[in-house]
Amino acid sequence: MIRPFNTGDLSITMEIWLDSSIKAHPFIDRNYFVMSYEKFMRDQLLANKSFVYEIEGKVVAFISIQENMTIAAINVAWDYRNKGIGEKLLDFAIEKYQQLNVELFRDNTDTIEFFTDNGFEVLGLSEHNETPYEMVIMAYQQDQTSRN
Repeated sequence: MIRPFNTGDLSITMEIWLDSSIKAHPFIDRNYFVMSYEKFMRDQLLANKSFVYEIEGKVVAFISIQENMTIAAINVAWDYRNKGIGEKLLDFAIEKYQQLNVELFRDNTDTIEFFTDNGFEVLGLSEHNETPYEMVIMAYQQDQTSRN
């Protein structure tokens, strides 16, 4: 079930974020994510529209969307990956917002493939302002003529 994030979800969503971010980005020193914990919580999770995915009352994933329709985060607990949960969250966000952007580390090829498989197109590259890694800028725009 997908529902709006509430502050009671904060601990588990941050645990999911930290664990999955470290594991999905082996090319980045884990200390970057540890040191970014408070900033991510404040500037991404709490400052944006966030939604959680629950299974039997347990939060196992979340997505956060900025006002400019950029996906700030989409994270799935590691044990629940590859079960369609990320796709369900993304489908929910696409249905709700119709037009979305995302920036991903260029070396995170699995996540780039996930977004490409779900209709996102690469727009270009940019520099990450806190690491030496390049970012891939991607966008999704729902075809308004195909909507019911």
